Amino acid sequence: MPARSDLERDADPRRLPRTTIKMPRSLLMVFLGVGLAVAVVIGYRVCRVALTYRWEATECTIVSSGIHPQNSRTRPHRVEVRYAYKVDDVPYNGATYRLGYEGSSSLAEAQRLLRRYPRGSKDTCYVHPSDPERAFLKHEGLWFGLVLILPLILVALGAAGIRSGGSAGRRRPVGDEKAPVSISARADKGQVVRILIPFFAVFFLAGCAFFYGMFLRPALQVLATRSWVETPCTITSSRVGAEQGSDGTDYRADITYVYTVNGTRHKSSRYGFAGASLGGVRDAEEILGRYPLGGQAVCYVDPGDPEEAVLSREFALERWLGLFPLIFVLAGGLGLFFTIRYQVRKSAEPTWIRDPAAAERPAAGMPDVLPSDTPVTLQPRHSPLAKFIGVTLFAAFWNGIVLVFLLNLFTWFLLPFILVGVAAAGGTVYVFLSLFNPRPRLVVSSTAVPLGGAVEVQWRLTGRTLAVRALTVTLEGREEATYQRGTSTYTDRKVFAALPIAEVEDPRKVAAGRTVFRVPADTVHTFSADNNKIVWYLRVHGDIGFWPDVCEEFPFVVLPVADRGGGR
Repeated sequence: MPARSDLERDADPRRLPRTTIKMPRSLLMVFLGVGLAVAVVIGYRVCRVALTYRWEATECTIVSSGIHPQNSRTRPHRVEVRYAYKVDDVPYNGATYRLGYEGSSSLAEAQRLLRRYPRGSKDTCYVHPSDPERAFLKHEGLWFGLVLILPLILVALGAAGIRSGGSAGRRRPVGDEKAPVSISARADKGQVVRILIPFFAVFFLAGCAFFYGMFLRPALQVLATRSWVETPCTITSSRVGAEQGSDGTDYRADITYVYTVNGTRHKSSRYGFAGASLGGVRDAEEILGRYPLGGQAVCYVDPGDPEEAVLSREFALERWLGLFPLIFVLAGGLGLFFTIRYQVRKSAEPTWIRDPAAAERPAAGMPDVLPSDTPVTLQPRHSPLAKFIGVTLFAAFWNGIVLVFLLNLFTWFLLPFILVGVAAAGGTVYVFLSLFNPRPRLVVSSTAVPLGGAVEVQWRLTGRTLAVRALTVTLEGREEATYQRGTSTYTDRKVFAALPIAEVEDPRKVAAGRTVFRVPADTVHTFSADNNKIVWYLRVHGDIGFWPDVCEEFPFVVLPVADRGGGR
């Protein structure tokens, strides 16, 4: 067999380049690192709580119990229970109700808890097997361990992307059955679907839970108070409460009142189910002016539980912010719907161009560019500045919304949105750093080249060219198909040809160079129709250590094979 020339070997469509289109490795490392860090923190807590279930159950006697106020906006009442127990006939005293207990959100909740531990009653506490001085009365639940799913999804995405990126760097031999083929020959997207389903599910469930806690639950509680019994009450405490927040001091109206139901005196400090938290001292003082100390007022008492009462049945304006999670509910729900629908209805996939010869027949969508002998400077598909502006706007919008909720209420359900915001911020930093990369400039000997034709390409890098350790120039062919699912339009893209035309591994030679390449005659030319496209790009990839890589794409036109009669 005669030896092939370098030009023929480089034009072999079955020979893959060292790099393919993939997410930046640095961004994948952000996904992996953030996901691992959060998973370790949550996993450590889950393990600690799980180990407490092995503590020994021991009989104890309640010595005292009471409710104590504390300076907290969300948990202003703390139940303190003291109990005595014995281990090997040695007496011990404990005061921990539950590991991680920080207080109760309402006085009624604290009073219900207090009734469970009356003074002098017998109960069960759990004692550390090797340290009898450590004990608690109630186990902490393990439900929050489900939150581990969120960071593990980021870990999976990062690890899968890094693994895919690493394997793309290994060349496959000519004739390998895994050589790139058309989209129609690689329609199995099961792996992508397996990632998208849990991803969208997390967004949907987290959005639902956050919407329920921020809006739906308070709204239902306010509606329930419409049927509560109007009852006279006396204000026993009326003051401005202050708490140091992340953006300054938060003020609230702390009001305590007593009322009588069926001859039993009750006490409550709940202002309302919606609107109890305030930010300004003037707002707090305005409410306190309506409920002065010692004054008479009207409260609304739950007929089924007289310990539950409120002073206000209004739905505060700030609670309407709780509608924002519906954005994530909608995005997650639609993502789940269309992803699952795609799996069930594979017949709805677009009709791909399966026969390259079919595209060679003159038809609408053929490129109207003619070859020329004049060198042409190619323009990049997207400028680095445009990429930076787009990523920055998305990160600012996303993190701005998340920050509004984070400053008012932090829950574990915010975690997926925080992680996406961190990843978006990391992407912004990544794209910003890439603004200082060397800029590639490509000049080709002709505006277009027919299938089987040869063309010369010259490249030149400007800027920090010595930072580039290796440079790869690749001719890539992509197949695009646009189709509709319901009322939405989607476009799928797949690479069917990746032809390396230049590979420079000497950092001193990457700044400028030239080469000649030939487009294989047995592939598909540039094509554009309403629903299908064949597009070609010259892709420049420069490897920079510990920095965003150079990655630019330049559109390039490939013409059909000239007719045997000499015409197009």
